[in-house]
Amino acid sequence: MESFHQRERRRIQISGKSSFVVALPKKWVSGMDLQHGDEVTITRPSTNSLLITFDIRPLRKLNDQYDRAVVEYQDNEDSQDTILRKIEACYVSGYTIIEVICTSSTSHRLDNLKEKARRNLIGTEIVGYSSSGFTIQVLLGSPELRLNDDLKRVYSVCASMFKEAIRSVKRQDKNAANLTISQSSDVYSLNLYVMRKLNMFIKGGISGDPHHEQWDLLSFIVVIKALQNLSNESIRIARTVLGLQTPFGADFIMGLSMLSDLASRLIDESFVAVLKIDHSGAAEIAKEVATFNEKEEEFQSLIWKDKEVLAESRRAAVSLIDSLRAATRYALDICSVVLDFNIEKFSMQARSVETRGNNMLPNSSTF
Repeated sequence: MESFHQRERRRIQISGKSSFVVALPKKWVSGMDLQHGDEVTITRPSTNSLLITFDIRPLRKLNDQYDRAVVEYQDNEDSQDTILRKIEACYVSGYTIIEVICTSSTSHRLDNLKEKARRNLIGTEIVGYSSSGFTIQVLLGSPELRLNDDLKRVYSVCASMFKEAIRSVKRQDKNAANLTISQSSDVYSLNLYVMRKLNMFIKGGISGDPHHEQWDLLSFIVVIKALQNLSNESIRIARTVLGLQTPFGADFIMGLSMLSDLASRLIDESFVAVLKIDHSGAAEIAKEVATFNEKEEEFQSLIWKDKEVLAESRRAAVSLIDSLRAATRYALDICSVVLDFNIEKFSMQARSVETRGNNMLPNSSTF
């Protein structure tokens, strides 16, 4: 696949009274099948960058160099996880056809590998299969980066996992804990899908998302990563419940319920603040996280003082409290996106006011 991390420096030229011109490298334009007269879109995704894109849907051509990837492995040398990670890397990178070939005589792991790849990769189909390999075709069309829609989808699954994990603690229900763990594959597949879209976005262009001007890719990735970490903590909580040999007492469950309800509310509110770009709401959540930390320290000190709490139960309790504290930290990470965005917006306004003020000053000929 061609490298897309290319860079050239060009000078800005004046064109008329209201425009500037920058010459584009000819080899880049030709390589993207653009011609004289084609339209491009110029976007300002942040304060110090301009992004030039075009509609890739009618222009993109299928060719083996770009759309086809081959993953070769030897059955006796490469682990199944290693092979699967290579397949997933090709998927995330944007390939349309992924051929998996065993270079040894025959592979005894093909069926299991094929099934895992099909389950993990959204929008794929196995279109070829033999004793030495199989072929995956990605059926997804050209991506449209709908940031809010993608965030809502990831959040819905991760928040559901967290709430189910909390429910398993309150009820000390191992069935609910197992249900939480079973949802982890959905989060993993969804994250691969979103990362593929991001890569295709970087290499191809922006679709018409009315919200994308309020975001940059780094902010989007921060939120996605925070939600993924939240799902990992949900799994940790569920596994702690599954490992319990002695039920928690009623007082402990009451105190833990108070902390978990607060953590769950902070996560919900942080996501709402991100969708609405609500600076004041994000700042309030940051204060409540500090309140959570104080309550958590008080509750944990009570656990250590209670002589009747068994050592095994105490270790499980500390693990659960650590997971809840981590969850509020991820809520704070999500809020930081909103706070950082507003700082950038205010700095832009300040620079704009300063520029207008300088334009109003008399020039030297006035004196």
